[in-house]
Amino acid sequence: MGMVFRLRLLVFILIIAALSIVFSALFLVRAQPSPVQSLRLPHGVVSYYSSMPTSTSPGLIIRVYAVNGSSVYAVPAFIAVYGLTPRHIVPIAYGYGSVVNVPFNNTNWLFVANKWLAFNPSVNGYNTSLLIFVTYIDFAKNESWIEAYSVPYNVGWVMNDPGKIKYIVLTAYVNL
Repeated sequence: MGMVFRLRLLVFILIIAALSIVFSALFLVRAQPSPVQSLRLPHGVVSYYSSMPTSTSPGLIIRVYAVNGSSVYAVPAFIAVYGLTPRHIVPIAYGYGSVVNVPFNNTNWLFVANKWLAFNPSVNGYNTSLLIFVTYIDFAKNESWIEAYSVPYNVGWVMNDPGKIKYIVLTAYVNL
């Protein structure tokens, strides 16, 4: 009888230990949202999210990475974002860093969206693009690289159309 009790106690202790390890791992791993859609570009990836676990306001998030052989690392770069209207190209934002955020409520981006709405009041009627230029400068070697991206989006997303895309994430890769 003592042997059966010891065996059951040992199994119980092992089950408790295994459950504590599993719960500890689940506590440490944060859930990441999955993109609604992704587009693979020659030197980057555009992902569209309906939610994001950050305090960033909805809009465009640009992340810049340098690819040097087998190593990939975040680098600061000059970012220029332009919006297409029915008749013009309008500068929306300029920034510098390894992560640049451009919210949908940016004055210039709203100007671009309103130009589309003046053309036709249907908010969801237009899919247009952003032109994004990423310029990385290696000041130590006095070399620079420029990557250009065309990022499609719907005008309704900028105008806070409920239930649609809230975040556009461009992961830009600069091949050194």
